[in-house]
Amino acid sequence: EEEFNIEKGRLVQHQRLKIMEYFERKEKQVELQKKIQSSNMLNQARLKVLKVREDHVRNVLDEARKRLSELSKNSAKYSDVLRSLTVQGLLQLLEPNVLLRVREADVGLTETILPSVAEEIDAKAEEEFNIEKGRLVQHQRLKIMEYFERKEKQVELQKKIQSSNMLNQARLKVLKVREDHVRNVLDEARKRLSELSKNSAKYSDVLRSLTVQGLLQLLEPNVLLRVREADVGLTETILPSVAEE
Repeated sequence: EEEFNIEKGRLVQHQRLKIMEYFERKEKQVELQKKIQSSNMLNQARLKVLKVREDHVRNVLDEARKRLSELSKNSAKYSDVLRSLTVQGLLQLLEPNVLLRVREADVGLTETILPSVAEEIDAKAEEEFNIEKGRLVQHQRLKIMEYFERKEKQVELQKKIQSSNMLNQARLKVLKVREDHVRNVLDEARKRLSELSKNSAKYSDVLRSLTVQGLLQLLEPNVLLRVREADVGLTETILPSVAEE
């Protein structure tokens, strides 16, 4: 019974897989058939468009032949049209040697209009030459202007760099002079203080004033005074008056 159920399950699974594969193939075939039908319909639509376009072109050509045939009866207008078409064709070709193919009835008229055709082509060529020359001149003018603008910016930048360098050098000189001046002032102060220390009365007043100024700058409750060894006794003497002041 167990083996029977196992075999039955295997067969059922096998049949299920075969059915699924069958429907997958059918689905792919249907999808392919739809694509083929869509492609055929698209091709038919394109053929219809091409047919309509071809019919339209044929109708336009027939209408043009008809109108040219009617126009040829008016020699003045036909001459102008033939000259314009000849000029357009030659301008399109731009060849030094061209063989014109015309109706036998138009040979004489064509020979008549050729001088004016040549003049018009020369005039148009001269006009196009002047236009191209103007375009090239304008292009070169713009390039020259851009070149001088770049040069002007470079010169301006160079001036700024030089000005900055000169300003930095001037600042360094000012700092050097200031440093030398401060050094000279300090040297002079040391020299004068050294001379002043020989006059005990004046030196005592100066030391007291400097001590008061220093303590007022600090504004601290406890201060350690650092003085020369020779000024220890004098400093102790002036401290009461410093405290009072």
